[in-house]
Amino acid sequence: MTRSKLLSVGTLCICCAICLYSGRAQTAHQLRDVKRIYVGSLGNKAGADQLRKDLLNELRRSKFTQLAPSPASADAAVTGTGEMWIKGYYSLNPRAGVVPRNGTPVYGGSLSIELVGKDKETLWSYLVTPRVSSTNVARDLCRELVRQLDAAIERDQASKQPPPRS
Repeated sequence: MTRSKLLSVGTLCICCAICLYSGRAQTAHQLRDVKRIYVGSLGNKAGADQLRKDLLNELRRSKFTQLAPSPASADAAVTGTGEMWIKGYYSLNPRAGVVPRNGTPVYGGSLSIELVGKDKETLWSYLVTPRVSSTNVARDLCRELVRQLDAAIERDQASKQPPPRS
């Protein structure tokens, strides 16, 4: 075989392997089946990249889930949108006004996600907004979201446990 034919056959084999491998993506039918989660993009709004990083960090700490490196190796995938913005500035000087150099920024934000399983079925969704006294909005949003996800998985697992034998 010529070199170009070998490259074409090799490329075809790689493409087929990727197609077969990606066909397994998102295998969970119910929330209690979710063990491995893939986190995709959270949009392109301001702060979305930081929210994704913090969400990955919080999911690493979860006792119910693990992170998957690709959608193909995941039981479910996270899709959604996240955004952060400056609401104003905090200063001890009442005459400082709203000038950025005169105070500390106060951030607002939101994070809305869906956990999508097999056949693109939504297994769980949640919208979280920051508390009034949040000092690190991205971390707080992600921490609350993962706390709620863990609680939902725990409830779903407990609801299907067989009754104890007498």
